[in-house]
Amino acid sequence: MPKAPKASHSVVALELGRRLRLQRLAAKLSQADLASRLGCSQQMIGKYEAGQAIPPADRLLNFLRLTGDTRPASIPPDFGGPLAEMFFATPGGRTLAAAFVRISPQQRRALVAVAQEIARTGGSQTD
Repeated sequence: MPKAPKASHSVVALELGRRLRLQRLAAKLSQADLASRLGCSQQMIGKYEAGQAIPPADRLLNFLRLTGDTRPASIPPDFGGPLAEMFFATPGGRTLAAAFVRISPQQRRALVAVAQEIARTGGSQTD
């Protein structure tokens, strides 16, 4: 039976792992690609993302630099779960996320407002 993370940091490890995975997916990197660039194993990346281990500070900073995000707080704490999994499982979701992090805060707010309005009104289902 695998060991559970220590209670004192298990919630932190799980949340950090979830955020790291989302950032990796937004950067369109596989676990193997990221591991190669960070100088660790793909299994270690998997452990970080599963909340089974917490990366050392230098590796975490390199991870953030490689995924294009040097501000870990830029991913809100409530972002994740089934909706995020469904979003990042689609090519459009990954493309949108990659573009979203490269636009200005003002442009992000405008894009969110447009998406919310489309969702509110039912949008169009045309291809």
